[in-house]
This record gives sequence, C-alpha cells and structure tokens, in this order.
Amino acid sequence: KAGTYILAVSILVWFLLNLPWGVENKKDSYLGKMGQVIAPALEPIGFGNWEAASSLVSGLIAKEIVVGTMGEIYVQKKDEKKEQPALADDLKEVGTSFAKAVKDSASNVISTFGIASMSSEESAEEKEERSPLRDVIKSKFTPLSAYAFITFVLLYMPCVVVAIAMRQEFGTWKWFGIAFAYQMALAWVVAFAIYQGGRLLGLG
Repeated sequence: KAGTYILAVSILVWFLLNLPWGVENKKDSYLGKMGQVIAPALEPIGFGNWEAASSLVSGLIAKEIVVGTMGEIYVQKKDEKKEQPALADDLKEVGTSFAKAVKDSASNVISTFGIASMSSEESAEEKEERSPLRDVIKSKFTPLSAYAFITFVLLYMPCVVVAIAMRQEFGTWKWFGIAFAYQMALAWVVAFAIYQGGRLLGLG
C-alpha cells in the first residue's frame, strides 16, 4: 500500500511542478508558490528556501516523497528547447519527462542518503557513484542545516495515511488539530534548537 501512495504522490508532485501548463521556472509552479509562502517560517531553522519548503509540503502526503521531490526541484534539465515545438513533439516531450520523473522519484526514494556523504571528504568510489541531487544538496545545505532539516522531517506531521488513522482514533477533528499543531511545533522547536544552538557553538 505504501508503494501505491508513493507512486501516486510522485505523479501528483510532477503535475504540481509543471502546472500552470508551460511554466519554465519551477519556482513559478503551483508547488513552488506553496513553498514560497511557507519558506519564511523555515528561515530561523536553517532552510528557509522555497525548494526545501516545497519538498516538505509533499512530505505531508508521504514522507518518503521528500527526497524524490527534492530531486525533481533541485536537479534541473540542461537541454531545454528554446523554439516552440509542434504539438506532437510537445506531447512526446511531456510523456518522456513524466516517465523520467517517475523513474527518478522511485530511484531517490529507495536510495540511501547517509550523513557521512555530506562531509567534506569523499572517497574516489563515492565521487564516482554520487548523484546530481547529492551534489546540489551539498551546495544548498550546510551539515548543520542538514541535521536540522532531517530532524524536522522526522518529527513533523506524519503522512496522510497516519493522519487519517489518528483522526479515526481521536474521533473528533478538534483533537486531531491539536495533535497536528503539536507535532509541527515540536519539529520546529527541535530544529530551531539544533540550528541556532549549533551556530552559537560555532558549528556552522
């Protein structure tokens, strides 16, 4: 069942990143705009950019999708066409892009992402096997902000499936809302303590 939800959310994320139709900059997509609204609240905890915020939005549906969404946002295409393609070419490109997005999302979900990979020293084997996403993340996150981000992802509201189960157990939307607010606040406070505390100690 988890795999079904992950695939469905990967498809949804792809559409959110590519709508309105024809959007060139992912920052102007629906998901990008949602991320821009949330980003200021994440600034004090070390990752106040729309890319990270957009990834967290998808994580509310399934936390396993966070890495896949980051892959879709951070890893940009290098061979975008400048001229206006014909309808058939446009549909072909959309289909190819969509298939690649699903494949990349699945690959990112099952891949391991160790903290050690964010260190400044890498072996020759790691340099050969590292993915484009890993390279981008190393340039966008410091080790300290990465720890804060990982902690936030672990502590903030579980996926929709768990949320539905919580709602059924509580029996009312009121207690579900309280639980939701508590988990979001807990995640923010712990991430804040890690990031700001680390900065005070001169760790990043």
